[in-house]
Amino acid sequence: VLISTIASHGGLSLVDLCKLEASFADKELKDAVHVGIVSTIAATNNLEALPLEMIAKLASGGRDTLLDGLLLNVKGVAGGHEIEVRLSEILKWGADSSKQVGSTFSKDLILKLAHEFPMEVWKISSADSSIRNDSVLIAQICSEMARRDPAKAMAAAYSTSNAAGAGNAFSAWLKLDPKEASQWFDARKSELPLEIKDNIYSAQAKFDLAEGNGASARNNAEGISDEKLRSEIISRVWNFERDALRTAVGVDPIGTLQDIVSGQSKYGEYWIEEAMGTWITKDFDKAQSWYQNNWSKLPANKSQFIAAAFANQATDQGDTATARQWAAHIQDAKTKQRIEAGIAKAEAAKNN
Repeated sequence: VLISTIASHGGLSLVDLCKLEASFADKELKDAVHVGIVSTIAATNNLEALPLEMIAKLASGGRDTLLDGLLLNVKGVAGGHEIEVRLSEILKWGADSSKQVGSTFSKDLILKLAHEFPMEVWKISSADSSIRNDSVLIAQICSEMARRDPAKAMAAAYSTSNAAGAGNAFSAWLKLDPKEASQWFDARKSELPLEIKDNIYSAQAKFDLAEGNGASARNNAEGISDEKLRSEIISRVWNFERDALRTAVGVDPIGTLQDIVSGQSKYGEYWIEEAMGTWITKDFDKAQSWYQNNWSKLPANKSQFIAAAFANQATDQGDTATARQWAAHIQDAKTKQRIEAGIAKAEAAKNN
């Protein structure tokens, strides 16, 4: 406590404090001096006089020490316009000092300050072409803004055509008020650029999945125009639906299958193969018995997917002859091609 008090209020210079920190081997003593170093940086009005080389060598971590001290420096300002002035001074100094502290220090400083002063940092950053043209950094600032004012964050992303920023801001907005966020998007959907719209659809789909709403996630994924992004999100939706379906089959295989076959399930008929395959893997005898008792009642366009599941099982067992018998019942061209390709691969492996 004594060391911490002396370091914080003893009138020692930063150079002296850095030397004092280096002289101690005990971690607690070093940490006590560290408190004083942060307090001294927080109180300084002369950033150019900071002994950066000495601070960078601190055992407690020079970069974090600087960031913590500079944040407190801004917090010590009265408020209003004075905060913007101080932020501008510190951000400019940070950009000029990166060579001494580290190449990413300027970005780290921007994000540190943006966490506490997102609107002010945005105002300064958007006027600086070197920052404005860094799409990743702008997107991160937008995320910080969205915690305070999602609508303003969205407007900021839009004004800089920053699609990632729009997606980040919208994602944060959904967590705060999904209804308000969705209403905002619905009202402006037609006027938004495709890239921004795609990122918002993507954010909405990811939020839907987190909320357990696979159907809504799929609808939003289908709204994405970029093929690569759409495929990525639809893949996430597919994985979500597959996992949920497997759980449902584990609880009630007959009810789950009958609901899909009858069209009363949230799962499309293309999930019949997955549902039956899950049941076959878990309990082949019961799955086979159910099929034998119900095959005559099943429409051919539905039973073909059950045939595909049995074909997969036979292929996995190395019984390619039985697999081909099942494959003969498949009508859907893509499904038939996929199943037969798997059988052919298994046959080739047996012959080698």
